[in-house]
Formats: sequence, structure tokens, C-alpha cells
Amino acid sequence: MRETEVKLKVAGVPQIRAALRRLGWRVVRRRYHEKNTVYDRRGNSWLMAGRLLRVREAGKGCELTIKL
Repeated sequence: MRETEVKLKVAGVPQIRAALRRLGWRVVRRRYHEKNTVYDRRGNSWLMAGRLLRVREAGKGCELTIKL
């Protein structure tokens, strides 16, 4: 599976939510608490190479993410 992700800095949560509503977007899944733990080797070799090894706990689920 190939994934493309774009991250944009925004002025603030209320502003972006209002803009999305004006553009016709709607909430389809409410927010839930998640815990992200990022792992790396000694010396941070993965992070310095732009790679990521993460464990995300959300609700009752857990996923391991590897970004190369």
C-alpha cells in the first residue's frame, strides 16, 4: 500500500474547523485519545534519515507504523 500524507500548519483549531465547514466538509468520526510512541536506534539514525518506527494506541486498538 502506498500512502501520501500532507501536513500543513494552521492558525488554530477553531479557524480550520470553520473553514472546513464552509467548504462542505463534515465530521464523520469523533476525536478519540491516542498515544504515540516513537522508537529509534542509538544515535537517532532513523529519525535523521527521515524514517519512523511508531506504536500508536487508539481506543482498544494498536498499530505499528514504519515509514521509510
